[in-house]
Amino acid sequence: MTLQDFEIFANQKGLSRIGQIAYGIEGEYPVLIQYLTSTQWRITLTANIPQPVPLQAQLAVQFPKRTATKILCKPDSVAFTLCFHGENPLELYQYALSVVFQTFPAAGVFPLTFCPFCGQDGCDSLCVVQDRYAPVHEACANNTYPPAVLPDDSRAPASGNLATGIIGAILGLLVGGLPQLGLNFASGYSLAALYLLPALLAFGGYKLFRGSDAPVGRVLCTVFSLVSAPCLTMLCAIASIMSGGFSVDAAVSLLPIAFNTTEFVSAVVVELFYSLFFGIVGSLLGWKVFLSVRHTPSETFRSHLATLRRYSDASHQQAPSSYEGAPSHQEENF
Repeated sequence: MTLQDFEIFANQKGLSRIGQIAYGIEGEYPVLIQYLTSTQWRITLTANIPQPVPLQAQLAVQFPKRTATKILCKPDSVAFTLCFHGENPLELYQYALSVVFQTFPAAGVFPLTFCPFCGQDGCDSLCVVQDRYAPVHEACANNTYPPAVLPDDSRAPASGNLATGIIGAILGLLVGGLPQLGLNFASGYSLAALYLLPALLAFGGYKLFRGSDAPVGRVLCTVFSLVSAPCLTMLCAIASIMSGGFSVDAAVSLLPIAFNTTEFVSAVVVELFYSLFFGIVGSLLGWKVFLSVRHTPSETFRSHLATLRRYSDASHQQAPSSYEGAPSHQEENF
């Protein structure tokens, strides 16, 4: 199921849509639908729920496990992940709503009427608030959110400073190489996994020193990590010679002689391989953990006012009052 299918579904239901979310009214309840993957949607219904825990337990029993997962009831909303296994999206969505609506009367659930910003009744509008579509006062929303212009992230200037980031990356490389050097100096041996630290700490140092968010920062950290790999290997070779009781000058002088032996050359080549291999792995991990681009989730985009609708302008499409079971072509699987 593609985003285009999701758009078709939203149009069929008369829901408004921005990106990967659709929102509107079902029955008397505001609903927010988040497109997570091609087989999963997150449905959030806003309501006044006096007893969230019993309602959550009841829904967990009512819903087939393969149909709805991650059910969560709060005092102001009920949310669940709707899972598709080849069913018609509109039919399965209607079936899921019918299950929820059938449990509402017994649980004492009724539509939410107070504004999440001021806590007062008399709401005149609807707006996406965090992860739900909720009744609000238009004035409260205007005072809380910036103007309703969706930002263009591709044109946003990169934050941070490239120079300080580079300093942090270099310091991270130096600190990351110390454990391996220390081990070679103390025992004459190395631990391959320790070659992971320089690259990781390079990315961490870049982030810690507030490096630029521009892609060039991540590229430079990767280049530094790979260039430092052979340098660290040679320093470890010198430290290994020093472990035999030689001074720094003596170890450096003996290095060319050591390279005349096949055993020493083979050991250095193996160390270089491990250094480069773990440098690449560390760069990939550092890129993902420290410097990955944090996209704003579709349900929490920064300009919530883009979803602000006065009650007179909002679509009040009613969900069917009942639904005769799950989609017939998949009933045997539930």
